[in-house]
Amino acid sequence: MLKPWCRTILLLAGLWAAAPPAAAEEWHEAYRAGVQALGRGNAQAAVTALKRAIAMRPEPGRNVLTYGTNFEPRYFPYLRLAEAHLALGQIAEARAALEASAARDVEPAAERQGLLARVESAAEARRPPPPTVAAAPPPPPATVPPVTEPPAPPTTTTLAAAPTLPPTTLARAAAPSRPPSTTVPATTLPAPPTTLARVEPAPVATPAPAPAVPAPGPGASWLVFGAVALALVAAVAWTVLRKPSPVGSEPASLPSLALDGPRTGSGSHVSPGASRDAQGQEWFGDFRLLGLLGRGGMASVYKAERLGELLALKRPLGSFLEDREFLARFLREADIGRTLNHPNIVRILARGHVAEVPYFTMELLAGETLQALVAKRGALPPREAASLVAQVAEALDFAHSKGVVHRDLKPSNIMVLADGTAKVMDFGIARAARFDGLTATGAFMGTPDYVAPEVIEGRGAEARSDLYSLGALFYELLAGVRPFTGDTAFAILRKHCGDPPRPPSQLAPAIPAEIEAIVLRLLAKAPADRLASAEELVVSLRDWLNRAA
Repeated sequence: MLKPWCRTILLLAGLWAAAPPAAAEEWHEAYRAGVQALGRGNAQAAVTALKRAIAMRPEPGRNVLTYGTNFEPRYFPYLRLAEAHLALGQIAEARAALEASAARDVEPAAERQGLLARVESAAEARRPPPPTVAAAPPPPPATVPPVTEPPAPPTTTTLAAAPTLPPTTLARAAAPSRPPSTTVPATTLPAPPTTLARVEPAPVATPAPAPAVPAPGPGASWLVFGAVALALVAAVAWTVLRKPSPVGSEPASLPSLALDGPRTGSGSHVSPGASRDAQGQEWFGDFRLLGLLGRGGMASVYKAERLGELLALKRPLGSFLEDREFLARFLREADIGRTLNHPNIVRILARGHVAEVPYFTMELLAGETLQALVAKRGALPPREAASLVAQVAEALDFAHSKGVVHRDLKPSNIMVLADGTAKVMDFGIARAARFDGLTATGAFMGTPDYVAPEVIEGRGAEARSDLYSLGALFYELLAGVRPFTGDTAFAILRKHCGDPPRPPSQLAPAIPAEIEAIVLRLLAKAPADRLASAEELVVSLRDWLNRAA
C-alpha cells in the first residue's frame, strides 16, 4: 500500500509527462546546452543540441543578440560540432562541420585549423599499416640420422626414470618386499650411464610407487579450514568498511546530516538516505557531501561532489517528507528551473530520489546572497544597485516570456557572484501554465516584506506582481531599509495594501530623482500603474546607467 505522499508524487510525475513544454527551445538555449554537454564529456548530447541550434540559426557570429539586452559573445556552432564529432571518432562528420565553418568564414580561422589538424591526425592513426613483404621461409635443417643407443639395463632404466627422488627414498621404494637384511644401501647403487641423459628413458610397465606422505590428522584439517574462513571474513569486513554505507541506511550518529531528519525514539535525528563511511565522510546516495551551504525552513542545500563534478544539492528536511503540498512545490521548482536557461538564473541540472527522498542539483556558484551583501554593506551606491536590479529584471523578463511568475522574489533568493553577476534562484512557489492547479486558488504564498498587494488580497499573482517585489528590493538596496516595516507580519501586509511608501531619497539624499521615480512606480498599489513589463524596466535602467557612466 503506497503512502499518500508517494501516490501524489506519482500523480505529479504523470501530469508532468503528459503536459506540453512550457515554451519552445530557442537557438541560444540549444547552443548553450551543447557547449555544456561538450564540457561534461557527453559528446553525443552535444552533437544533438548543436545540430538543433544550427537548424534554428545557421549563421555564426560574435556578440549575437539573444534576448532582451543579453547576447552570446561567441556563437561558433560549427567548430563546437566538429569538436563533438571528433570526440566520438566521427572523422567524416567532423570534416563536414569544418567545411561548413570555412564556407561562412566567420568563426576564427586559427581555431578551425587547429581542429582540422586534430581531425587529420585522428584519421592518420586509423589508416591501416602498409602491407609487408613476407620473408622467404628458411631452408629446412639438414637431416641427421638418429644415434642408436644400446638398450639400458632394466635396473638402470628404473633408476633413471625417477631422478628427482632422494637416494634414501629410492632405497625404500625400490625393494619394499626384501627382508631387512638384504636392503641395498643407496651409496652402492650404480650411477646411470651418461648416454641416457640425451634420450628419453623407455617406458616402464609398472611405475615406482610415489613416496609415502603422511596424511594430515584431524587437527591439521581444522587448522586449514579455520585459516581459510578467517581470511574470507577479513576480506568481507575490509570491503564493507571501505565502501559507503548502502543507500537508506541509518548510521547511529550523523552530527551534521542529522539536522535534516525526524527525531527518533532515542532522541537523535536521522536523515533519510544519508550515510557515513568508515572515514567519517558523509554521503547522500552516491553524492559526497562536502559542506552545508544553507538551510531554510523546509530544505537544505549542500556542496556535493559526484564523479569528480562539484555541484549544489538541495533536498527537503525530513519533517516535510509527509507534506504532499510541499513535495509538489519541491518537484515543481526542479521542473520549472530546468526550463529556464538564462545567464541570470541559477541553472537546475538534474533531479531524482534517494531512499524516497527527492532532491535536485544546481550549478555551484561562488558568491553570496543579496541579503548577506546588504547586511554586510548596508545601502549600495545607486549605480551598483541599478546594475543588480537590471540583471534581475533580465531574468524576470525571460521567465515571464516562458509563462513563469516567480512569486517569491527577495534578497535571499538572489546570488551575487564575485564579478557582480546577479542570479535568481528558488522558483519553489513559482506559477507556470503547465503547473496550474497544484496550489489552492487565492492562497497567500510569499514573503511579507516583498509581496504585492494583489497577492495579499487573494487576486492572484501576475508578471507585474514580480515587478512590485523587485521594487521593494530596489528600495532596500538604495535606502538600506525596507519600504514597509512593522511589529508583525500582519502589520506589514496591511501597509503594503494601504500605505504609500516613504520616498527613498528622504533616507538617502544621494539617490537620483530618475531612479527614485522608477522605484516608486514599481511600488504602485495597482498593477496597471506599474511599469508594463520587466523588459521596460531593463530598458529604463540600462539607459540611465549608460548616461550615468
